[in-house]
Amino acid sequence: MIRSLRLTSLAALVTIGVAASLAASAGAAPKATPAPATSPSPAPSSTPEPLDHVISRLEAKLKTDPNDKLAQQDLAGAYYQANRPDLTLQITKKLLTGGTKNAQVYYFDGIASAAVGDTKTAVASLEQARNFEPTNAQVLGTLTTIYLRLNQPADAERVATKAIAFNKEDENAYINYGLVLSAEQKYDQARAQFEEAAKLAPKDAHPVVLEARSYVDQNAIAFAQQLFDRAIAIDPASGEALYGKAKLSASQHNVKEAIANYELLLKISTDDNERASIIDEEGGLYATEKMTADADVAFKRAIATYPSVLGSHVAYGDFLAANKDQAGAEREWTLGAGPNKDNPPALIRLGQLAISKNKMTEALDDFKKATDLAPNDPQAQYTTANSI
Repeated sequence: MIRSLRLTSLAALVTIGVAASLAASAGAAPKATPAPATSPSPAPSSTPEPLDHVISRLEAKLKTDPNDKLAQQDLAGAYYQANRPDLTLQITKKLLTGGTKNAQVYYFDGIASAAVGDTKTAVASLEQARNFEPTNAQVLGTLTTIYLRLNQPADAERVATKAIAFNKEDENAYINYGLVLSAEQKYDQARAQFEEAAKLAPKDAHPVVLEARSYVDQNAIAFAQQLFDRAIAIDPASGEALYGKAKLSASQHNVKEAIANYELLLKISTDDNERASIIDEEGGLYATEKMTADADVAFKRAIATYPSVLGSHVAYGDFLAANKDQAGAEREWTLGAGPNKDNPPALIRLGQLAISKNKMTEALDDFKKATDLAPNDPQAQYTTANSI
């Protein structure tokens, strides 16, 4: 049985996403994607053990007893949560080769394989996990999402409908099916699923946000606005609802309302990288609206308020480059690379700048560092390959 994972699975990247195109490319947090079925076990009410403590404890336990299969599985999950899917795979491959084949091991192997871009293995492992636990909402939800990412809507729909059949009281089962239908542009049917999810969890703004996004996809702005307002009324601290409303306002060139919602989002954020990317997104909006002075103030505010966030230097450099201030851009990208020159988005930009100056050795050095630091980052690999 898959025990409570307390992980962010491939399909559950539900951190509040606040990066604009500039900030996102600078390494800020990705825009939020909907949550899949959560773990079937309830989360513990006590304060969770810090992740680094978990890893140290499990590693020490395995030094004492290298054959402790349960500790190996727990460590595989902890490594995945620590954004080290490569280490997760080392453990799962060893377990599977040694004959430890259960839903938990196959699940970790599947999500870790997906994280490193091996979708073929990811699907195979998750299907094996489903064979062991055919009704498990977490497995079904993650498998649904991967099929969607592979543009296999028929398979995604097959799994999603089974998830509902087995988990009729699970909000996330309806959400996942709604996402499948949205991907197939069956928007009315998708919204019906999101409404079912909302009935099951009336205090959760998430399914209402997804319904709003479906109207955004259809450019039905008035309906989307109403639903974002409804979501915020359900949960005034819903980051994805505030972000959605801010983006919608920005798309309609309503700068005042967009900035007001970004500022509300800033107040509820607890992470400096996230906060900086919110302000950078404000800067990106001002830049789009040709409010250059306001944009400059916003980018500088992010840097001054959160000086340890390298991504804000990268975002400001992008802004300066767009305004033909190459010297300023180079200065900010250099700062964005960090004192150890270990921030891939900044290195890629410096490499591209070096190419424009015909400094090929310098460019290749920057690109090599970027890809060495982010071997599993397709953006780094793609940008590097297309810049050489």
